[in-house]
Amino acid sequence: MLDQFGREINYLRISVTDRCNLRCIYCMPEEGIKLIKHEDVLSYEEIFEFVKVAVQFGINKIRFTGGEPLVRKGFVNLVKMISSIKEIKDLSLTTNGLLLSHYAKELKEAGLMRVNVSLDAIDKNEYSRITCGGNVEEVLNGIRIAKEVGLSPIKINCVIQKSTKEKNAIDVKNYCEENELIPRFIQEMDIEKGEFGVVHGGNGGDCENCNRLRLTSDGNLKPCLFNDISINIRKVKYDEAIKFVIENKPACGLSGASHKFYNIGGWVKKFSHVDENGKANMVDISEKKIQIREAFAEGFISLSNNTIKLIKENKLKKGDVLTIAEIAGIQGGKKTSELIPLCHPIEIKKIDVKTSLKKNGVSVTSYAKCIGQTGIEMEVLTATSIALLTIYDMCKAVDKEMKISDIKLIEKKKLDL
Repeated sequence: MLDQFGREINYLRISVTDRCNLRCIYCMPEEGIKLIKHEDVLSYEEIFEFVKVAVQFGINKIRFTGGEPLVRKGFVNLVKMISSIKEIKDLSLTTNGLLLSHYAKELKEAGLMRVNVSLDAIDKNEYSRITCGGNVEEVLNGIRIAKEVGLSPIKINCVIQKSTKEKNAIDVKNYCEENELIPRFIQEMDIEKGEFGVVHGGNGGDCENCNRLRLTSDGNLKPCLFNDISINIRKVKYDEAIKFVIENKPACGLSGASHKFYNIGGWVKKFSHVDENGKANMVDISEKKIQIREAFAEGFISLSNNTIKLIKENKLKKGDVLTIAEIAGIQGGKKTSELIPLCHPIEIKKIDVKTSLKKNGVSVTSYAKCIGQTGIEMEVLTATSIALLTIYDMCKAVDKEMKISDIKLIEKKKLDL
């Protein structure tokens, strides 16, 4: 099934648990996480029935994730159930590898085809530091046995700070070359700023070609890992949930309200605009690539029928509401760095604000474009907000029930020059 951007959606990632037997420093906060209640976790039967519906929409690729999938009792049975669905052509697992030596043979016999193993260091002390006590020898043994039983290909996921030239990354790469494994390097991501890195050696983070949906262990179906859009499959029919998320799959990932990464393999340890001492700090963008950057935002203000009539007939004492709001929005967008602390001044090449009179209010959409080293999403959000506030100000004398709502970033993108 194609989404609104013409991408074929055929890949479903299923988180079977939020539990994990490691505490990786980039993934798990020191204070731990609030675990999902056991009764709220999807049963294997629910997952099986959902997948049977999903394949009718073109899903033919399944990956099991966590937490750590192998800590959930009876997981091999789920693999066997899903592998029995004839439409599934690719069945894989992402694991930290600690228990892989115990289950690799059973998983292969149950129908699992391939596996991705998280391995951030080869040195035992370094691995123990990163994972807060993990034993790398258990992981390496699990990889060896997975290879022996025929799980193939085996990909190795290594989280890096900034570069594939880091010592741990080089060690992992050498290990993969020596053992005919496929290395993939995943940079820690800054979800606070809505920045998501492309996986080196894989296609993760490539929004333009994203073909994925995500099912969380408590039943929330999401069109994007980096977006708060979701629908719980226990509250609607399975086919309705699938249609909803495909129709609402965004063009690219945005920063989520939860800012929690532990369900997808990472944790944001600090806000980008705060330094190590907790003081306000403007982000250094000097090393960022100069690109064409665009963004779109929207918002809405509800109005009474009488106010809408006055606007339509241009009879408000303060003048042409919609035109003035559009001009105010453009002016506000241009002054964003003066209004919002720590925003970088941007040389805006184009900014456009459009208002549209609806039966119950006015919608505002904003677009902006620049060429630079940082995104322009704050400018379109400011433009939208100022336009809506202008409408509010011009109509407040005749309408006491106005409500501004749904101000949000619709899309942002960057293109190479």
